[in-house]
Amino acid sequence: MSTSMRLLRNEIHPDYTRIEEIINIFVSLGYTRFSMDDKIDVYILTIAMPITDDELVNSENLKKSTIIYIDLIENDEEMYYCPKTCKKYYSYLFFENVSSREIMILEFLHRYFELYPDDIFWDCDKFFYTKKCIDKIYSKTYDPNWLYISPDSF
Repeated sequence: MSTSMRLLRNEIHPDYTRIEEIINIFVSLGYTRFSMDDKIDVYILTIAMPITDDELVNSENLKKSTIIYIDLIENDEEMYYCPKTCKKYYSYLFFENVSSREIMILEFLHRYFELYPDDIFWDCDKFFYTKKCIDKIYSKTYDPNWLYISPDSF
């Protein structure tokens, strides 16, 4: 199973407005614990659901958090070809360790693609997901394995 994923876009220029919109999407989903580390060429954004003081950190709580790397530099080397659209795209977001976070990713993508329908989601292996694919998957009964099945099968 894939453990990391990328969100790809056709523009190379960093867009700080998108960072704010990405955070707003996660806030709308109930993720209110954020930390951001500015590494000059990349933001490292940690997102989590709130955990109360009496909750132990356990596997269920870890499923409600993720780390996202947001590229802030113009980087021609981080370019990927999507056979679905026959275009090249630049890496913009890198999701670290998405295993057990499938519902979080689907909910995020559904909202993200409403704002940016021309971007592509890639599983860093073989599957590319467009807005149309995500809309199809989202409209069906939820399948926790959606991320590991060809989007063409939906």
